[in-house]
Amino acid sequence: MLYEIINRHAESCRPYIGRFINHLPMAQLALYRMTGDLDRVETYSAYFTNHFSVDPLQSNYPAVDSIDACIGQRDWYEPCLDLVNEAMASKGVGQMVKQTLKTYPLGISSGLFHSLIRLGYAVEGYRVEPESTDEVARALAYYLTGYREAKMFSRQVDSAAFSEEMNSLTGSAPIQRIIQSKSSLGKRLKALYGSDDYLRTGFVVKGDEGDKARGLLDHLIPLFNRTHDIVVLHCITGLHAAFMLKEHFLDFEHALDILTTCITTHILAAMLRDRFDQAYDARAHSWDALLRKGSASKDVHTLKLTYSCHQLYQVCPHDGLKDVALNQIE
Repeated sequence: MLYEIINRHAESCRPYIGRFINHLPMAQLALYRMTGDLDRVETYSAYFTNHFSVDPLQSNYPAVDSIDACIGQRDWYEPCLDLVNEAMASKGVGQMVKQTLKTYPLGISSGLFHSLIRLGYAVEGYRVEPESTDEVARALAYYLTGYREAKMFSRQVDSAAFSEEMNSLTGSAPIQRIIQSKSSLGKRLKALYGSDDYLRTGFVVKGDEGDKARGLLDHLIPLFNRTHDIVVLHCITGLHAAFMLKEHFLDFEHALDILTTCITTHILAAMLRDRFDQAYDARAHSWDALLRKGSASKDVHTLKLTYSCHQLYQVCPHDGLKDVALNQIE
């Protein structure tokens, strides 16, 4: 079964490859969901492990009394995993995921949305195969120890005004001073979240979950097609992860408002520049064709983004999602 393949490659590993993230558990599920072929998952897993060295679990680590003490402590992944397994055994998988998202909702963009994405994939894997509890525990321990707290905007705008409002934010002199004065993405994120002017002028989308998703996609799709930027890619896959976890959020629309704040801030902090004059047009391609092309890739981000675009299309049928998938594949 899929969970057995995932466990074989993940149970002795940390969620990292040096300073990068281990994408294999997510790529495995995406590939399986696009193809239904466990042999292809096995073949891809062998390719990945032959080309990337995932950090091994630490054998010696401190005893930690509570999950709260592990928050944001990357080096405490192992004791946190022990505590999560204990809590999950008594509370159950679903309750543990819900409690984590309720207690620590401002961590959904931690690690360029990877903590949310891995948790979303783990929960989807659990829905597919209820035996897949170990990956949920690993994803929760990663979410908790990789936690970086964001903020949340309160001003609301119409979905159709998203790009106009983004342009206004980008051109604001106070915002420009912040993002031009810091040397790294992390420092620019911290400076933006620390600005009262920014938090006051930032915005979320009015309406229900469909309006909120449409507003984000209307901006993210052309932005990705022009830039092919890795930050925008993870904003899209992060939106997909939020929908994967929809039933586990206490208030899903509120969660999308937090996500919108995080996406907006990451886009501004990334200081994106257009790099492509012409994007691929996927109107002639069916989703079946795009899934076949995307699942043939060896690149983890192509596997994940193709799958995310297809799944987001089911909840928000935006034709531009095909263009994003094709642009990444090509």
